[in-house]
Amino acid sequence: MPKVSGLKISIKNLQRKLPVSRRDLSLIKKIAVFILSLKRISQGQVNICIVDDKTIIGYNKKYLAHQGPTDCIAFNLTQPKKKEVLADIIISAERALIVSGEFATTPLDELYLYAAHGMLHIIGYDDKTWALRKAMNRKEQMIIKRLKAG
Repeated sequence: MPKVSGLKISIKNLQRKLPVSRRDLSLIKKIAVFILSLKRISQGQVNICIVDDKTIIGYNKKYLAHQGPTDCIAFNLTQPKKKEVLADIIISAERALIVSGEFATTPLDELYLYAAHGMLHIIGYDDKTWALRKAMNRKEQMIIKRLKAG
């Protein structure tokens, strides 16, 4: 794991629909740190909030003018060309519960996926096209598999 002395990752579980342990929060933090290390970012702050659908619907409407729930929203407040990150990521645990049934995964694996997805957006990944989405998904899966293994 890269050095993170100047990096603060704050994770808040603000929902009660999906049990999230300290171990789960630790893995989410490892995902965030690992992804930032891909761009050699070791300074700044990332706030990750795990919420319910009602909360993420409000953010989705207020900040993105979208209707309905989404899996995660990433707000990158980083100054251009800086090696210091400032970002907020909002993740819906309720989406993880629902989608895990559709894709035969676990809700926690979906939660990890959403964390990786949001962090990849923070470092510049895009998913506006099918090809970009597929590449981003491969990267997410690789990162989660690597970090869960050890």
